[in-house]
Amino acid sequence: MSKVIFGFIGPPGSGKSTQALLLAETLGCEVLNIGQELRSSSNKELEEIMKRGELVPDSFVLAIIKQKVKTLGEDDSLVLDGFFRNQNEVNKLAEMQRELHFQIGAVIDLRLSRQVSIERLIKRARKGENEESIKVRLEVFNTERASVVEVMKSQKLSLIEVDAEPEVDIISSRVLEELKDFIELTGSIDPTDPTERGEV
Repeated sequence: MSKVIFGFIGPPGSGKSTQALLLAETLGCEVLNIGQELRSSSNKELEEIMKRGELVPDSFVLAIIKQKVKTLGEDDSLVLDGFFRNQNEVNKLAEMQRELHFQIGAVIDLRLSRQVSIERLIKRARKGENEESIKVRLEVFNTERASVVEVMKSQKLSLIEVDAEPEVDIISSRVLEELKDFIELTGSIDPTDPTERGEV
């Protein structure tokens, strides 16, 4: 079996990072948090771009992913958090896939209303963020989402919609149920068995 990558798309505030961590826990693999990697960078240009709520250039993001994928073993999985932001990234990952020989297992599309997104983001606003930059981030996401989904479908990627408004554990259960077949292929635990998930 080759390396398998899973991803999440969804508006800011939809809980991508939380769900990515929970999925990685089930798979027994790492999460590559793109936003965290970028925020830890000492590059002042990147810092200013993120403060304005704009998208960081794809070249920075793709370099981070490529570096990480190269470290994976042949049977390893990886969960991407903060990728698939635009159609160019989807196309570039397909090119990288051919070069580095990995599979894209599935992408979870977390759906959340604009109002709930804004409410959640205002509550947890990071340093340098304000309501205006939050709204810019949402507009950028909404502008790009349709083309991202279109390209994913044209590449026959498995795109699975999940409602991101319920409680975290409910969303996680739905994600694992939707990914059951993919998880079994990776040789991970059975997501439907509570004894294997440590719930009993």
